Amino acid sequence: MSTPAATKVRERADAVIKSLGQPQLVHFDLHLSNVKLHQGALTVFDFDDSVWSHPAVDAAQSLFYFRRGKQAQQAETAFWQGFGMAVEDLGIDRETLELLIAARAVLLANEVLGSVSQELSQMAPAYAEVTERRLQNYLDTGIYDPKVAKMS
Repeated sequence: MSTPAATKVRERADAVIKSLGQPQLVHFDLHLSNVKLHQGALTVFDFDDSVWSHPAVDAAQSLFYFRRGKQAQQAETAFWQGFGMAVEDLGIDRETLELLIAARAVLLANEVLGSVSQELSQMAPAYAEVTERRLQNYLDTGIYDPKVAKMS
């Protein structure tokens, strides 16, 4: 996605991620469909998207998905409780976290735009437009809120 808002978010996120220090192996697709509760313990699976990056990227990607739900705030609070640390423990601040969440939107939009699936190809222009509006809202407010623009 090479729209003005997407470009700004991507460039800022690239610079921030490079400044975060030593990368480590992260899941890079950490959402509820890739986490299961088994015998009282959480199990994470589906590591095919794993990359070398900063752990804050995994937190941001989880929050990207949680924010689309009806109980987004409760889910975010529960996430941090389960994660066992606060944003600051990751060596970032809230502003950086919001940027990383917005960057996930750019990544996902690029995946939709580049898809060979007929269904995704058909929805790609509308998805890109909605994503651009969400990203512009993030740039205006500093908060990534997927509810400001929805697919029809």
